[in-house]
Amino acid sequence: MAVSVGGFARSLVEDNTRRWSGDHIVDPEAVPGILFMNRAGTHNHARIIDLAPTILNYLDVPAPESMEGRSLL
Repeated sequence: MAVSVGGFARSLVEDNTRRWSGDHIVDPEAVPGILFMNRAGTHNHARIIDLAPTILNYLDVPAPESMEGRSLL
């Protein structure tokens, strides 16, 4: 089995014997989320449901009326 950092694992399942250096478990009250964009946004209150309309807008594809959220561009 190939591994993401290159090379091959010795077996399909192995114990993780390395010390954890970080994870993706975060208190959403302390860190509600970060969105990086290389274009100027129109508002600072992005929600996850705004991502699909933003991507469609970037691609010059109209979002369907039934789609929730709004473009951030």
